[in-house]
Amino acid sequence: MVLDDTNCIIDFLKCVTEFFIDESCGKCVPCRIGNVRLYEILSKFENGTASEQDIENMLVLARVMKSSSFCGLGQSAATALMTCLKYFREEFMEHIEKKCRAGVCSFSGEEVEAVL
Repeated sequence: MVLDDTNCIIDFLKCVTEFFIDESCGKCVPCRIGNVRLYEILSKFENGTASEQDIENMLVLARVMKSSSFCGLGQSAATALMTCLKYFREEFMEHIEKKCRAGVCSFSGEEVEAVL
């Protein structure tokens, strides 16, 4: 996938995670609950309530999902998240500071501050 600077990495990951939530068969807990939990944490980044601990929590959860899900869907569900954290961690940090480069996120009703 290719994204440009008009796309918010958090918004993108929420869409990807929503896909995996919808496609999960629900037979194993790591996939069924893990994807929902990832979505909840990503929502914290989107509304400006996330912390650095949430980044670590997502990484731990992603590793558990990858190693303990029953099928390939659950094992690959966290791949986009792990890749985005590897290459775009600074955007996660900016969201903690209530800044969205793309101007997409709504930080609890506050005016969105785009990072140029």
